[in-house]
Amino acid sequence: MTLGPADDYDANGTDWDADRIPRWTDLDWERGDLLDTIDEYDKTYLMTAEANGIIYEGTGWYSCDELVEITDIEIKH
Repeated sequence: MTLGPADDYDANGTDWDADRIPRWTDLDWERGDLLDTIDEYDKTYLMTAEANGIIYEGTGWYSCDELVEITDIEIKH
């Protein structure tokens, strides 16, 4: 399962419970290993965050060393 800023509904069209699934912008992410260097300004990193005992992992896109977006978020128990 992937989560992200536009993923407000599950496969059945049911609204996600906001307390159960936080938006990526509400989590404190830690930058991990470099995954790809797109150019001198843009890079992607493995990102992890923990909330309420749940570990989330995703791909963080950095531009000019600032986090722009996290995509492909998965729940890792």
